[in-house]
Amino acid sequence: MSLTTFDEVIERTGLGGGAHIANRGQPVDVEALARVLPVAVEQARRHIVERRNRFEEVVNAKLDEELKALEQLRARRFVQLELKLEQSVQPAAHKAHREERARRDIKEVFDDYWEWIEDTMTTEKTPWLKAICAMVGDNR
Repeated sequence: MSLTTFDEVIERTGLGGGAHIANRGQPVDVEALARVLPVAVEQARRHIVERRNRFEEVVNAKLDEELKALEQLRARRFVQLELKLEQSVQPAAHKAHREERARRDIKEVFDDYWEWIEDTMTTEKTPWLKAICAMVGDNR
């Protein structure tokens, strides 16, 4: 059993190119297909995990850069807040309330963005696979 890409299946079968592949109504050994299904699924799982691991190596470097830049930006926002509050002539209690609210808002915005970055730049370690068809040739 070998791994075949979808493009290879299209090329070999003519699917999508106007070819008509009919079910000839001949019996198929479903038990034989059921026996090889776990092998096919495991082979696909290994392939996907390998590709995911290669992808993760590349993306992790980018993710680290993004997260470092985000942390630097968050720190600058807090410094800007401190400078703004130092220049304020409002009473201390009012400034403290403003500072608390602003810090909470900054934290929320950056935490949401941090979560979005991780959600969009990472993938699950375990692939979810579903067999949707079995193609059986006439062995010519």
